[in-house]
Amino acid sequence: MGIRNSMKVTFVMVLTFCSAFTTYADSSYHSTVKDMTLGNRIAYAIETLSETDNQDILNSAIEDIRVYAKTVEEESALSALDTLLPHTLPQSELRGHILLTRASILARQGLDDDAETFFRYVIRNKWHKNAYRMYYASLWECHKYDLSAIDEFHRHTSDSLSDEDREFYNCHGNFLEMFTRLRAKKLETPDFLAMQSVYPMLKPSNRRPLAREIAKALCLAVDGHYGGAFDLLAQIDESLISPEAPKSDYDESKDIPLYTATVLIFEGKDFQRARDSFQEFMDRNQDNPSKILERAVKIGHGLFYSEDDVKKIPELTELVLSSYLYTDETITQGLSIADRASLLNGHRSGLWAQNRTDEAYQAAVKLKEEYYPQTLSGVDAVLNLALYEIYLHDDFEAAESLLQDALLNNSYKKMIPHLKQLQAAIANHKCDYEVALTFLDEALIWIGDNPPYGPEARFFEGLLKNKKHIQNIITSEESKEGAL
Repeated sequence: MGIRNSMKVTFVMVLTFCSAFTTYADSSYHSTVKDMTLGNRIAYAIETLSETDNQDILNSAIEDIRVYAKTVEEESALSALDTLLPHTLPQSELRGHILLTRASILARQGLDDDAETFFRYVIRNKWHKNAYRMYYASLWECHKYDLSAIDEFHRHTSDSLSDEDREFYNCHGNFLEMFTRLRAKKLETPDFLAMQSVYPMLKPSNRRPLAREIAKALCLAVDGHYGGAFDLLAQIDESLISPEAPKSDYDESKDIPLYTATVLIFEGKDFQRARDSFQEFMDRNQDNPSKILERAVKIGHGLFYSEDDVKKIPELTELVLSSYLYTDETITQGLSIADRASLLNGHRSGLWAQNRTDEAYQAAVKLKEEYYPQTLSGVDAVLNLALYEIYLHDDFEAAESLLQDALLNNSYKKMIPHLKQLQAAIANHKCDYEVALTFLDEALIWIGDNPPYGPEARFFEGLLKNKKHIQNIITSEESKEGAL
């Protein structure tokens, strides 16, 4: 059976909830571990904690433990963290990182109350700028999308948070991620109702009096009551220009068109109106092009948790890619290279999902030329470019060349299972079934036992199907040999 049928698992833009924040990357540590298997890498990270006092190396090792330590490594990892903790400075980022990693491991073990205690302790004491993001990454990994959404709302609206807290944690104020997390919950649990389960948990805010009404509109949209959501957002937008508009510490008016555009895109019925709304958002935020791009990227990420939604991505990205954000070089160069690459990569994925294969191929080529290997999206695009060479041109030589280059230059460990899957696909095509099975096993080890919901979960399920398929081929071949 050919590669198109036997290994038909679509490569997707690799998303982890924690991908938005800066990770630790000590060059000496990463040059040592970059070619290690996952098990050896975790063992090395644990060993490193007792063998150096270099803060950058320690943080890199701790981050590996936080992200990857699961099952058999958990107890030894916790022991190593507890041994290191007394040797760190009080109120230091390193101490905060240790406690956040301990909390992440405890959450994997189902010890939710203990994990929550550690997360809240670090957040309250402001020991790590990414404490909220690591907390939300843990909730996401444990499929607690609704709890994450509720906390996200309160992080931006709570009257008890000081201005110092808001600045330290970059509490930007918009509720886009709240919506996309609730959307993920709805996709995983179709009978979930945000208006029943989440909205009553949201506290009113004196500093942002209209925040709860905005959240209500988003909850209505999650539940499928789009008409009610649009009406409420329009009412809020109208009220904001009234002389009687309540005083707010945050300018809600700049984000209302963003919410309207987002809901319209997810509804999928009037993309022109969605683009008009997003253009209005751009017009109201001309002074902040980075914000515009970052919000567009967030919408794209939210659309990745449903295969049907992926097809909607170009309805937004075509507008943004043709705007001054990408056509005015002076503005483009001031934008995050990771966000620029991510938007284009999402566009590529959406084009492929719409069967606009030639355009997807050209987008992948552009990503390789401009954003590879320095960005995660660039590496992902090269993997997809290899897949496109196979599907579109039947060019296995070109695919293997791209794959070897990606294996050599990849510094993003989350790409390893995808690299291994493509290796397995090519080995399967060559009828090297044992080799293909080895690659799939290596990929599954990196994914772990509890992949997040959405594209990674679909990818995980595809790996299992492919493995079963190849095992059946091997069994069949052995049966034929035995019959001779």
